[in-house]
Amino acid sequence: MFPPIDVQTLLLVSTLVLALLGAMFLVSWVQNREETALAHWGASLLAAAPAVTLLALRGQVADWASIGVANAMVLSAYGLFLSGVLAFDRGESRWALVLPVLCVGAWSIANFLPGFHDAFIWQIGRAHV
Repeated sequence: MFPPIDVQTLLLVSTLVLALLGAMFLVSWVQNREETALAHWGASLLAAAPAVTLLALRGQVADWASIGVANAMVLSAYGLFLSGVLAFDRGESRWALVLPVLCVGAWSIANFLPGFHDAFIWQIGRAHV
């Protein structure tokens, strides 16, 4: 029988794995600068690593950090990953970074709207596991 592993430990390991994978993608991109998708994917993983850390610290740090900043970083990570897919598929990354900027901008603006934090449907990050 395996000993129980708590969620905090799993999130710490996830953070380390994301950071290592992101660094590996960036090293691969440095070796082949023509493939810009590698840079997008590396940046995506490196943006996700501190986001997971902030999500793991929910209840121990301020809500603006564990919800607002963490979710903005998750959105930027997803946007960067998708921009990497577009850069890989089309071979051009000129407009691919617009999506992550729009995602983070929309989330940041929504955080200033009155009542946004009170609406449960928008608060997936607030749910306690």
